[in-house]
Amino acid sequence: MLGEGGLELQVDATARALEERGHHLVRVANAPRDEQLDVLHAFGSEPDIWHLLRNWRRNGCKLVITPVISISTPFERVALGISARLPGVISSARMRRELLDSADAVVALTQYERRLVETVLGAARGNVVVIGNGVEPPTEANRRRSPTNAVAPYAVMVGRVSHWKRQVEVLDAVGPAFSLLVVGDIERGMDQDEFTRRIRAANARWLGYVDDRCELWAIVEHASALVHLSRGEVQSLAVLEALSVATPVLLSDIPPHRELRDTYPDWVYLVTELENVLPTLEQIAHTDPAPEAPSIPTMDEIAVRLEQLYAAVTKSDARG
Repeated sequence: MLGEGGLELQVDATARALEERGHHLVRVANAPRDEQLDVLHAFGSEPDIWHLLRNWRRNGCKLVITPVISISTPFERVALGISARLPGVISSARMRRELLDSADAVVALTQYERRLVETVLGAARGNVVVIGNGVEPPTEANRRRSPTNAVAPYAVMVGRVSHWKRQVEVLDAVGPAFSLLVVGDIERGMDQDEFTRRIRAANARWLGYVDDRCELWAIVEHASALVHLSRGEVQSLAVLEALSVATPVLLSDIPPHRELRDTYPDWVYLVTELENVLPTLEQIAHTDPAPEAPSIPTMDEIAVRLEQLYAAVTKSDARG
């Protein structure tokens, strides 16, 4: 397996699920040079992966790519398509297109991403399959009745604090009118003192990075809502985990989130303007929960689908 740059959680979860099904997995960076691979599954389609595969010196093996393309606006889609086709220019978009052309299979996380890779980057329709992320719930023995670091009621934001995920903007928009909890380390380059000042101004709490997964699950499960107003996203693990424990989610109005809203209309709320965050949180707090929690695939179910895909590509002679 191959994948870094913020995709470690997704790669690690996928690897654990496949190993539990009896597969031998190695990270390419740590694998012996003479290790014989049947399938290389690359998570991401960034230039570093393009360079690695362009200089591949290991055994010939089948290539599966999960591209993870988090663009949302029409302008971004047009720019991606033009950049991918400019003659004589090796752009990151062109690298992505070449990676998808070389793959035996492309795994899109959503139907929206499938349309992107097929219509914008030109991936062969027969090579693209949609297999989303799954969740890894704690066992009943490890499940906590309540979090140790949070007292309800509160809404929670989970993920690295960054301009892209807009936690600061949410804090400013909501202020002290609704209790907010922020979970995640801070992106390099952001002013931590300024972020701490904004936390205090909103009368919110910042827990930093929570590496205790059972505690994190308890925090999300007991929240009134999970707030995730990312400017662009493919399929957030934090959002899926919240839905799996019947916590409503308040999301930015972008195509992948609309897809989630269409699938789970009783649990997904979309906002286009920051001024709508507080009234939507208040609406959620005063709305009775739907009778049944959303059914979110587990990582084991995702591993079964990947297992079937790997078996299909290793039997194929599509790449000669």
